[in-house]
Amino acid sequence: MKLKIYLYLVLMGSFVLFYIWYETNRPATIDWRETFSVNDKIPFGTYIVSKSLPYLFPEGKIEISRSPVPERLEYMDTLCPSAYIFVNYGFQTDPVEMKYLLDFVEKGNYMFIAALQMPDTLLSLFHLKGKSNFEEQKHQLKVDTTGWQYLFRKKFFAYFEPQEGFGGKILGTVTEKDYPDFVQVNYGRGKIFLNLNPHAFTNYHILGAGEGKYYYKALSCLPKEVNVIWDEYKISGPEGGESPFRVILRYPALKEAWYLLLVSGILYLLFRFKREQRAMPVIRPPENKSLEFISAISSLYYKQRDHYRIALKQIAFFLDRIAIKYKLDTEKLDERLVEQLAQRSGREEGKVKQLIQLISVIRETKQVSEMRLKELVSLVELFNDKK
Repeated sequence: MKLKIYLYLVLMGSFVLFYIWYETNRPATIDWRETFSVNDKIPFGTYIVSKSLPYLFPEGKIEISRSPVPERLEYMDTLCPSAYIFVNYGFQTDPVEMKYLLDFVEKGNYMFIAALQMPDTLLSLFHLKGKSNFEEQKHQLKVDTTGWQYLFRKKFFAYFEPQEGFGGKILGTVTEKDYPDFVQVNYGRGKIFLNLNPHAFTNYHILGAGEGKYYYKALSCLPKEVNVIWDEYKISGPEGGESPFRVILRYPALKEAWYLLLVSGILYLLFRFKREQRAMPVIRPPENKSLEFISAISSLYYKQRDHYRIALKQIAFFLDRIAIKYKLDTEKLDERLVEQLAQRSGREEGKVKQLIQLISVIRETKQVSEMRLKELVSLVELFNDKK
């Protein structure tokens, strides 16, 4: 059985070492997930944009918010204008959140939304409709007087279809179709920017040839002196909301290591079960009923006022116990017994001598008063109480 366990451990250790070597030397795989998170350096994360914000808005404060919109805007500082920026694949909101955001803009602030999908309730408020098409198109920013364009290399694009009553400003279009995909609308004393190219704000397109200008040209529509609130709550949830399993499963290397640990644990349990035996029943030693018997007999004699018999039982039990415990001959109650018992038990020799003499007197007189019986019991108990 031990040989099988050692063989299992050797095989598992060899497999783990081989797996570590393989993971260390294999080419790193590219994570193409579209997270839009400021914490991700993968192609479709927004790490570069988040690090560029202090340079784009040098006169304002930068905040990466992990709080819900109502909670963040509840105690908003209204002395300095602010811009709430959302970059995600889709922008989802509820009526309460939308009310807070519109009130925020109405007071003279800014909201910048870059998302492929926007709710109809928001678009209809500004007389817009969202459309999409599966083609590879170039995008142009009309805020750039040079007519600068870039090719968005994704065979899918979205655009706005202005309806009657649209009073906003078109800031960007899909060039060949001239469909608007970046607009500005006024709301109260503030402005709202709606952009349908969230991928242009990701690491992949910022580092792409010619495409990197788009994100800062688009964000340049916002004043440089505003305080920026970049929303990360809709992507990563509240601060501290990531469970350990969510973090582990987020990264391929940690996920594979976690699965390897689970498989190893299962294999260990399978081998362990083969070695387990059924539980052995507990056999308790027989209980010593001598004390209970003596207590019952003593109680009987005490009720009959037979002090002599009670004393004899106490003496017999005492002498028997010290004979067994201290390996003494208790046939003769002499000075030798007193000396040996005092040395081996650690009791005072005077107390031991008093007890032995009292036993001898009781045996000789065969008469025991209640007072003498109490003295005997007291000496025996004193003798027994000391460890």
